[in-house]
Amino acid sequence: MTLHANELWPTRVVWRRTGALKTKFTNVVVHADLVFGLSDGILECVELATGKQRWKDRRRGDFGHGQLLLVGDTLLVQAESGDVVMLDPQGEALKEWGRFSALTDQTWNNLCLYGRFLLVRNSIEAACYELPLRLSTP
Repeated sequence: MTLHANELWPTRVVWRRTGALKTKFTNVVVHADLVFGLSDGILECVELATGKQRWKDRRRGDFGHGQLLLVGDTLLVQAESGDVVMLDPQGEALKEWGRFSALTDQTWNNLCLYGRFLLVRNSIEAACYELPLRLSTP
């Protein structure tokens, strides 16, 4: 008996929108039923269940084709410029908690967090930063 792909892994369309989350090189993250992504470089927030846009902040949310990483209740954005930006992912509006210049040249690479250590890189340099994060203790 031959099984077709949809029989092995049945799927259904939840929503489909033209123009939403045009992420190109970057991933998206999901937090509290909201999807965050760099849509053509602009941070956008979309409802997971409906695909409805909550907001897209063109004035403060232009990060180029960077990368996103969700760490607990904190959204880290590695901007294409090399900056790392810490954001509140609650979904009502873009709220920045802080930023620093992590790299000096263009980057499209994923960032990595291991405990308190943030690893970033691009085609020229790599760096490791210790972040002031609260770590859970047993």
